[in-house]
Amino acid sequence: MSIKKKTLVDTNVILRFLLNDNPNQAQEAEDLFEKAENNQLEIPDIIIAELIFVLLSVYKLSRRDIVEKIRAVVEHPKFMVNKKIINFALDEFLSKNISFVDGYLVALAKTRRGIDLFTFDKKLMNVLKK
Repeated sequence: MSIKKKTLVDTNVILRFLLNDNPNQAQEAEDLFEKAENNQLEIPDIIIAELIFVLLSVYKLSRRDIVEKIRAVVEHPKFMVNKKIINFALDEFLSKNISFVDGYLVALAKTRRGIDLFTFDKKLMNVLKK
């Protein structure tokens, strides 16, 4: 049985799937992913940000492990994700040791024409200048 329409996927569903800390819910998530067509499951950018926050602050995973897990989600064919911006932001998050949200802002500022970033964050401004 397949899913009939596009479906938004919440943070907790992806967490259960990635961490398998609740086997029943992890299996439900896996079943959903298997039934979906390519690009049928939408993961908004804000969900990626929340995933990273939870994996970092609650589960205490390293940045490298987090990026590895998030990239697996971003590249999964069933998920519709803003791949260009999210991957750019993940690169900044990992290589520049800035928050994912700051990395996301850098990604937007560097990939969109005619857009500037105004911030009082000196570290963020230094990243933007590079």
